[in-house]
Amino acid sequence: MAYINVSDVLPPELVAAIQQHIDGKLLYIPRQTTRRQAWGTCSGSRELLWRRNAQIHQAYQTGCRIDDLAERFHLSEDSIRKIVSLKSRQIAR
Repeated sequence: MAYINVSDVLPPELVAAIQQHIDGKLLYIPRQTTRRQAWGTCSGSRELLWRRNAQIHQAYQTGCRIDDLAERFHLSEDSIRKIVSLKSRQIAR
């Protein structure tokens, strides 16, 4: 998210109206909800975690133990159990 000076993009009348409410402070203007993207779609994090979780589930299905997977993927055993359970439910659908 880039910093943009309001004077560069808005008409002076609107800048003056905004200054009446928040003179000299920073203002965050969120994206329109119709333009908002799901978490991780821009950075690729969502895809990366999906692939990692698929690897964990496949390794578990081939006989890897929970504690071994936790050490290999640097996650807690509870996190591995949740991933395996979630992936199993997704496949069952």
